[in-house]
Amino acid sequence: MSPAPTSLCSEPLPVRSLGPFSGLVICVTGLSKEARRQFVEATERLGGQYNTSLHPQCTHLVVQISFLSSYKTYGPIILQALSINAPKVVECLGSDGHKYKQLAKSGKDDLRQDAVMEQFFGLVNTFLHNHRDTWKRRLVIRTYKEKDKRKAFQAVCENFRPVMHYFFLERFLQPADWFEKRLAYTRSVAATSMVGYIVGLGDRHTMNILIDQATAEVVHIDLGVAFEQGLMLKTPERVPFRLTRDIIYGMGVTGVEGVFRKCCEETLCSYPRSSL
Repeated sequence: MSPAPTSLCSEPLPVRSLGPFSGLVICVTGLSKEARRQFVEATERLGGQYNTSLHPQCTHLVVQISFLSSYKTYGPIILQALSINAPKVVECLGSDGHKYKQLAKSGKDDLRQDAVMEQFFGLVNTFLHNHRDTWKRRLVIRTYKEKDKRKAFQAVCENFRPVMHYFFLERFLQPADWFEKRLAYTRSVAATSMVGYIVGLGDRHTMNILIDQATAEVVHIDLGVAFEQGLMLKTPERVPFRLTRDIIYGMGVTGVEGVFRKCCEETLCSYPRSSL
């Protein structure tokens, strides 16, 4: 009997229950050692929890923006904005002596709508600038910039390296066993990815993709979001299947251009053309 499949993630982190940061699990990157220490103290003092690594249970990621000065201290008071989603306003003191305010929104608030409206306001400002009467009166709509999520993702990639390949190195010590299990893992990822793509399976986060520690085959659970239902979510799921850096690193040096690609093609070819 093989051991029961276990999640690719560790156990959920405990979360504090009091304070304005109650329920928040925060990870930071790009801060100096002193700024990180002060941030941790402020987070715990306000009822939140700091995590040293980017964990699936993290609710917020704080990234140091390169074009600003570094943050020396964080204000002792965290304000809650008076709006429906109640974002938190954090005041920071920069190394240049100026004060900066950060607005931390929860995961329930979709920032894409804010970004679209800011783009619209920018277009309106172009019209106002090109019109003679409005230009003379200096009419303008003040805008603000949404933090570039791509840059935040790149910062994460620079600071956190894939570790899936260590699972095989630490779990299967014999070379033949290591090669066999890595091959089984790659084949199972290919087959489940293609079948999931065909049936429109969504909600494929790491808590729903398990791995058998004896055979290294992946096991998908929580299959309720199927038949393209993920496209109807508040944040539509547009990727056909989950293929992250960690998943690819587990496949070895060839990555997707080897066993994985061939198995994907053979899986699709096994279906009658009339059913696809």
